[in-house]
Amino acid sequence: MTKNWQEWLLIGIGLLFFSIILLLPLFSVFYYALEQGMDLFLRAITDEEALAAIWLTVKVALIVLPINVFIGVVMAWTIAYFNFKGKSILTALLDLPFSISPVVVGLMFLLLFGLDGLFGQWLIDHQIRIMFAVPSIVIVTLFVTFPLIVKSLIPTMSVQG
Repeated sequence: MTKNWQEWLLIGIGLLFFSIILLLPLFSVFYYALEQGMDLFLRAITDEEALAAIWLTVKVALIVLPINVFIGVVMAWTIAYFNFKGKSILTALLDLPFSISPVVVGLMFLLLFGLDGLFGQWLIDHQIRIMFAVPSIVIVTLFVTFPLIVKSLIPTMSVQG
């Protein structure tokens, strides 16, 4: 009887945590988005700027996903099946995007590719626009999301031998 009570208590705590952390914000978003009616919401998401933002998101996802899948599978396969010098360093570097704030990642890329950045003058001289354009969004998204595929595939590939 005691064990059953403890199980229900833990399940209840888990459900309460789940509700507060995930469901409450989700319902709040929908409540405030639809607070003034569905018509206003539909006008807002069909606005020209909103549609441009949605299209940009789709475009970046369609570019980043195949690159992440291809390079991620190759890298995970290499790490899982081969022993080579520097393997532990490479595996540790995969955790780098998780340990750096997205704001710092953006600043890092701005300092590299911005007008006053390390490669800024060279990019200007060659009329290549990276910052504040689709290429920078793709590069930063690749940097942040790349380890997700590799880290999720390595254990599966290692078990398969």
